[in-house]
Amino acid sequence: MPKKIPATDTQAYIEQSPAEAQDILSQLVSLLRKTQPVEETIKWGLPFFLYNEMRANIAAYKAHVSVSFSEDLTPEQVKEAKDLGYATGQKRLNIRFDQSVPEPLIKKIIAKK
Repeated sequence: MPKKIPATDTQAYIEQSPAEAQDILSQLVSLLRKTQPVEETIKWGLPFFLYNEMRANIAAYKAHVSVSFSEDLTPEQVKEAKDLGYATGQKRLNIRFDQSVPEPLIKKIIAKK
């Protein structure tokens, strides 16, 4: 089995991801780029978005896409995500392929509000 070619930029990462994940990844990239001024880079093979005080990264998996943050989600953010039907972790939000991108929630997380 051939090795996956490391992504050199965000678009290459999206193109190498499962077809089911590509639309969600593209939506997340658009949202993360317009939420605040951002520096974009690839670290550890994943797209990272570096804000003044926070960073976010996206990753595609077999059944979902994750958006992870450098800071813990607040209890309120976790509750909101779960109420909307999204799986969460301490610093991440999982979006199944059959779910839409929760733009207002992600904007709140990045803005720390």
